[in-house]
Amino acid sequence: MATANKIRVLIIDDNEDVTEAVSDYIESIGDSCTSVNDGKQGLEVIKKEGHNYDAIILDLAMPDFSGYQVLESLKNQGLIEPNNIIIFTASSILDKDVQELMLIGIKTILPKPLSLEHLDETINRFRH
Repeated sequence: MATANKIRVLIIDDNEDVTEAVSDYIESIGDSCTSVNDGKQGLEVIKKEGHNYDAIILDLAMPDFSGYQVLESLKNQGLIEPNNIIIFTASSILDKDVQELMLIGIKTILPKPLSLEHLDETINRFRH
């Protein structure tokens, strides 16, 4: 299925199977996807190239440098709001934490396991 307005997505998740599956799907619908399997590397990509992506999908639970640490660094540098950051997590998040994430500029939360329908709905929100 070709998309009317191609978008660029960055996915940051330590699980290579997940990033590969999501990336393959996003590309199969005609969009572009870059995947990074490390929080620190993902942070650097956002700092240097975040403006080039229409949406950034960020896993919270990563070893060494978590999604929370990525968010904290971005928040301190004023880089959350300019980017369309989507939280991607298998963990349940308390309502108060969801509210806090939304207050700092997170656009939405994608639960794992991920349904393709939910992924489509989320990605389509960022088409221009």
